[in-house]
Amino acid sequence: MTDAAHQPGDTPTGSAAPLRLLRADALTPLSQFEDACAAVLDHLAGVLALETWLVSRAVGDDWVVLASIDRSRQLEPGSGYRWSDTVCARMVSGRGPRSAPRTADVASYAMAPVARDLPIEAYVGAEIVGPSGVLFGTLCGLHPEPLEDHQLASVVELVVLQARLLAGVLAATQRAFDAGRQDERLTRSIQADPMTGLLNRAGWDDLLRAEDRRAAILGLPTGVLVIELAGLREVTARSDLGYGERTLRDVADVLRGSTRRSDTVARTGETDFAVLLPDTGPLHVDQVASRIRDGFARRNIRAWVGSAMRDPRRDLAAAVNRAATARFLDKRR
Repeated sequence: MTDAAHQPGDTPTGSAAPLRLLRADALTPLSQFEDACAAVLDHLAGVLALETWLVSRAVGDDWVVLASIDRSRQLEPGSGYRWSDTVCARMVSGRGPRSAPRTADVASYAMAPVARDLPIEAYVGAEIVGPSGVLFGTLCGLHPEPLEDHQLASVVELVVLQARLLAGVLAATQRAFDAGRQDERLTRSIQADPMTGLLNRAGWDDLLRAEDRRAAILGLPTGVLVIELAGLREVTARSDLGYGERTLRDVADVLRGSTRRSDTVARTGETDFAVLLPDTGPLHVDQVASRIRDGFARRNIRAWVGSAMRDPRRDLAAAVNRAATARFLDKRR
């Protein structure tokens, strides 16, 4: 007996041959959070043309726009307000509905301080929950004019669904970023300063680029410290080189002992050091700076320390420059 003729696209029984994608517009998976945000906002804007559709991050009392389609150009990525001043904060806390065709009818929305700066006459939103079960941010739409009830009613369930889907992609993206950090730690051994064992300048520059991308995509608050030692050149010139090496090792011990495992310490110059503190706020950055100063004082090491937080609208290199300015002011004092 002869086998039946296979139809086009059939895979022979028992064969592991993959099916080929022949469509020119074949759909690719949205595995990265930034790509998923762009696709979701584009889809929602096509369903209902509100003035603004955006994805935000809530960190402490900061509300930062991560991605947006904003015809008003007032809520572009990197812009933000105090979280407690926003309509989203009131929605998340249950003080208002997910959908408000006329925010004037919802007292908590009408009284939100952000409404003094932005004309928000209609609102729809849903929270994005992070992998640990805590609030990450929101997906929301804003409009400067009131809408009919049916207009927002037609999209509120879609907004909730899209927020849940974004939460799933967010979890996958964070796992990928965590794995990337682990890989980077393994490769840093070849970018170590031979005298201190800390990350060298080339490794520091690579780290800044990698962490800057993570901070931009997920809205991660990130701090930096820059440290300059006083008098090490003179000490090394006046005495045997071993004394200078011991001092540098003491400095490295203080910096390691003052930071978390997730932080990174680098030697960026002969007498210059830096610390990257990812996913942290200004209070913790100040505490680390204080621990470093105390540790140096106990070992009779003179140094100047400057700190800065990454501005969501700028990169980490700009934060390093501001920290260097703060270090210079510390030196003048």
